[in-house]
Amino acid sequence: MPAPPWPSPDNPILAARLHDARKNIDALGIDAALIQLATHAWFEGGIEGYDRGQRDARGLTGASDG
Repeated sequence: MPAPPWPSPDNPILAARLHDARKNIDALGIDAALIQLATHAWFEGGIEGYDRGQRDARGLTGASDG
């Protein structure tokens, strides 16, 4: 069975992103904080998939494709 497409609740990157989002709500407002959180989450998911050898959006895999 494949790993779920979400981090475990004790994931340190998730904790850091949530901490930043809570801090940014006061500084930036809810909309901007949520956009920033979503953008970082999307990026982190792409990195994790790439690290597992999944193809990226261009159809390339890791360093072996140059």
